[in-house]
Amino acid sequence: MALIGYSLSGLIAVGIVFIGARFLWDPAAASRDFGIPNPPSTGFTPWLAVKGVRDIVSGLFVFLLMANGSPRLLG
Repeated sequence: MALIGYSLSGLIAVGIVFIGARFLWDPAAASRDFGIPNPPSTGFTPWLAVKGVRDIVSGLFVFLLMANGSPRLLG
């Protein structure tokens, strides 16, 4: 059962890191897919970069919890 939990947690972490990286690589497309209809203005792009970094760190934190080897903490 723990193997299934770790596998699902790993997939979720990869997805979160991918979403965050997308906000850094292509903020206009990522924000449009996020639900913001207009392309970001120059003043809006730093906020998207912060959101991308936050998502990447959140995904890496899940990997850190997986490496800790404590399923209760990961859950």
